[in-house]
Amino acid sequence: MATNGVLGARDLLATIPQAIYTNNNDMATVLSLNLINKSNVPGKFRVSIGTSPTVQSTDSYIEFETELLPKGVLERTGLVVSPGYYVVVRSTVAPANAVCYGIEQGTQLTSNNITTNSTPSV
Repeated sequence: MATNGVLGARDLLATIPQAIYTNNNDMATVLSLNLINKSNVPGKFRVSIGTSPTVQSTDSYIEFETELLPKGVLERTGLVVSPGYYVVVRSTVAPANAVCYGIEQGTQLTSNNITTNSTPSV
């Protein structure tokens, strides 16, 4: 069984680390992440892949204090998320948004992500 499309999406609150994707499968998931600074001021973003949905540790960052200009977008592709791991995002500004796209595969598909699309690929 596979799920494809939007695997997680969230409007970010300023300065609060928030999980936008949880890998509840028995296999790794590969996804793309888009960060959008919807505010009128520059913002800094942190992205981590780790074992906590709310805590970012220094050894799990894939983006750290990455600055996005007002209305700026950053896309990261090919992120590998192991089973039991979370993609956590923190922004210094609001409104901001994070969206991840990808394909989940595995025999234990028990997704609890914010937004999912369970239409199989053709």
